[in-house]
Amino acid sequence: MEKLIGKYRPQTYLEVVGQDEAIRHLLPLVRRKEPHHFLFSGGSGTGKTSLALMTARAYRCEGDRGSPLPCLKCEACKTRGAWQGIEEYSASGLSMPELDEIIDQAPFGGWGEIKFIFIDEAHALREDKQDRLLTVLEKVGSCSFIFATDRPEKLAGRVLDRVKHIQLRPLDAETSVRHLRDVCAKEGLEYDDDALSLLADLSDGSARKHLQVLDQVAGVGERITTSLVRTTLNLDRLKVYVPVLESLLEGDLAGAVAELNGFQETAATQAESLRDLIIQIFENMELRLTRPKLGIVGLARATRASIADAIKMIAEKKGVEAAHVYHHLSSQLEAEGSAKITDSWLRSRLIGLKTFLHSSAPVQQSRPARSRLPGRALKQARGRGSADKKAYLPKSKIALILDAASFLAQTQGKLLNFRLVFLHGRLQLDQAQGSDLVAACLHELGMRIKHWTKGRDVLHYIYLHQVSGKLGFTTTVAGAIPDAFTREVGDWLDGFLRKFTDLSNVSHAVRLKFDRVTDSDARIRQHWRFLRNLSRNLDPDLKVDTHDGPKAIVDLLGIPKRQREPLGALAVSQPVRISTSLTSAMRTEILPPLSAFRDGAYNQMPSGWELLEYGDRRAVLKNFESRVRLKSEEFLNNPHLRDHELLLLKKELSSDPHLRERTWTTWRT
Repeated sequence: MEKLIGKYRPQTYLEVVGQDEAIRHLLPLVRRKEPHHFLFSGGSGTGKTSLALMTARAYRCEGDRGSPLPCLKCEACKTRGAWQGIEEYSASGLSMPELDEIIDQAPFGGWGEIKFIFIDEAHALREDKQDRLLTVLEKVGSCSFIFATDRPEKLAGRVLDRVKHIQLRPLDAETSVRHLRDVCAKEGLEYDDDALSLLADLSDGSARKHLQVLDQVAGVGERITTSLVRTTLNLDRLKVYVPVLESLLEGDLAGAVAELNGFQETAATQAESLRDLIIQIFENMELRLTRPKLGIVGLARATRASIADAIKMIAEKKGVEAAHVYHHLSSQLEAEGSAKITDSWLRSRLIGLKTFLHSSAPVQQSRPARSRLPGRALKQARGRGSADKKAYLPKSKIALILDAASFLAQTQGKLLNFRLVFLHGRLQLDQAQGSDLVAACLHELGMRIKHWTKGRDVLHYIYLHQVSGKLGFTTTVAGAIPDAFTREVGDWLDGFLRKFTDLSNVSHAVRLKFDRVTDSDARIRQHWRFLRNLSRNLDPDLKVDTHDGPKAIVDLLGIPKRQREPLGALAVSQPVRISTSLTSAMRTEILPPLSAFRDGAYNQMPSGWELLEYGDRRAVLKNFESRVRLKSEEFLNNPHLRDHELLLLKKELSSDPHLRERTWTTWRT
């Protein structure tokens, strides 16, 4: 069955819903076939791409030349692509050499009167790329550029001055409901008006989204009702946790615990749901982001606004931005490393959160956060940061860092291949602002990598905050990204940072290094250089017994003496952070990993043994999956016996990683 979003995608201006003002602006231009460069801006699902391609077809239509509407019958209307004179690109994946080639070829290769080049996500174009485009935007003739973005403010004024800016508006509730009624009538769907109003509210003004949610509920029941919508879309998944959060914000710890006691979910699920609720309210109310499967869409907007207002009031009392409060709430509900989330762990965190929310002490800093610190305040912040010269990372934190990197190599065969260093003082950011910048950067980069790889890969990272006597507050990030996207990461990072600083050159404040070697031994050495850099704040007095007597762990890890230094006076709550892509997997991995560090096999650690272990783990898991498949087929009609057999199979996997057979010799063999 054809999906509604494809079936009702508009083909002509007459079919576009709720954009009458934009259409009125376009029709005279298309009717006269006046060549222009265009920019279509608006929120997700408002029709930017549809109108852009529709406009290109209308210009190139070979039908009635006096009509602004494409005939939909000629070859130019029926097809789309470079051969037909409409080229499509995404700015987020467009390198400078590729852009140069597009611009150089712009006057050539058109099929018909005008060649159109469509660039989506135009806000991702770096400033130098926008400057490069000015050379062709100055001229309008045989080639027309069409841009689409949901953030037109990111484009330079000199670019906006050279395009026809068509602004698309979110649909109001009445227009959305009217469109849904029309589609239901054509599809023969029965509905309640309240249900369609709820679907319209979920769409946040997006025509595409309200068709998507209608498609999800259509056919589930005989009639589309409010109850059916809420059940099918699982709108109440996070709603039940709202009383818990509200109780915490009101200072009612007993009420929050009582609410949790009524749930059947595990403590881990409760913590994850509370964290999701906090993050999604932040994204929805503070960042104004919307997502098709947003878990809080079942909440009334008044409820979301009430929670957001309560958090803002707490932030104002503490003299910080609301983002600091959201960040603290969410981070405290996430376990570190492979720590197990139990009922007592969660209750303990709730006690800490209640104290945090209703104490008079400021969050992470002694003065209100501002976008920029003046010179005197910046010097004072640096002075405070270097006061404590004997604060070191404990052994447990270094174990987390080393185990996370080892786990990545053992389970995915990946090594750390990039390092990113933020010198926050040079960006004129204090500790709270700098830590927020790092968190936002890595979050957005992770989303970008998922987009580039179509969900096949994610960003893995470990980072360390410290206050250096020479450099002030710094953050060192080491991680793994797909080798094919190193150029894109560099381009994206440059554009991201320019949104947060007025500095003309950010390279002296943020340093990026990629591991571009292909030799396996060289990659292992680079992996360990990054790890030693992250471990440089380990207490040098920590020693362990070896065959040659007590030795300092920093010496056994091979950390160069020039790199060793204390953490300094940190105001941030957690000096070490590890991506959830690693921490979550470490808690749920079916085959427990080895840890050379915890086993004291220090001489084995930099040998690259994890890559050998990766091959053996794949063989074990492949055999296990094959046996599971056979058992599932054998007991297909007896689910109880099947589950019993599968449980026995799982128990055969040893919980002690040292007991598994391997093709290589471990330190305990």
